[in-house]
Amino acid sequence: MSVRSGGVSSLPGLMQSYLNVSIEEAYQKAQLVKQSSQTPIVKEIANYLNVSSDTAVIFQEMLELKDINGSGIVSSYNPITHKKELTLSYKKNVYCSEVVINGGNDKCEYISDIKAMIDKIDELFWQPQEVEFSIVNNKIYILQSRSLVFSNKNNSDESIMENLEFIGNAKFGSNSGIVSGNVSFENPDENSILCINELNPSEIKSLIKAKCILSKRGDHNSHIAVLCRLLKKPYLLSANLNKNLDENNLLYLDTNNLKIYFKNVT
Repeated sequence: MSVRSGGVSSLPGLMQSYLNVSIEEAYQKAQLVKQSSQTPIVKEIANYLNVSSDTAVIFQEMLELKDINGSGIVSSYNPITHKKELTLSYKKNVYCSEVVINGGNDKCEYISDIKAMIDKIDELFWQPQEVEFSIVNNKIYILQSRSLVFSNKNNSDESIMENLEFIGNAKFGSNSGIVSGNVSFENPDENSILCINELNPSEIKSLIKAKCILSKRGDHNSHIAVLCRLLKKPYLLSANLNKNLDENNLLYLDTNNLKIYFKNVT
């Protein structure tokens, strides 16, 4: 089974979860999940969002990985454009935990069934939802649902991008305009852009402090994107750079057009 958190307020990726847990281990793992909801990092972010960090502990029978056709995350609205359009991250032959970290862009053969599912769940909750699911033998298994978090729209002056070196693109952006800041790999401040490969627990607290996030992995449905939108932080995800960075660099991120620019301030 899996043992995971499930509170009234969704704090995706912040609390501990365990996969492939035996019956003998279940109670111990449940205690650890409960304890993880009271760690300083979780309590700080919950306080920042003015929500409770308390959580229930959920036990779910796990599907055998060898039987899984694919897993994904879906919403009926695009969280960036705010338009009603199916937004799907899907990857074949993996648990959904892989998708929430890295995203997924595999072709899905179950679009009509997934759309019918998300429409019913939206109607049940009276508001747009984001649903994690897996598919086995043409049947959809729902893992969890949470209220969809939309980005804040923001436009900024693109003239500041002149005379900068273009160094790469991203696949996903928060549509927050242009954001500039110093490169930071850890311990960012309010003027820094946190540059990471993926969201690790040690970096979660840094999301509060950073001005913006640049990540090599993730998409609009991944946990890092959901947390950034909750914290109202601009982001570029699945970034591909043609230049190595250090903390003396100044970055300009065009989160609308998914472009990354560089300025050396040494």
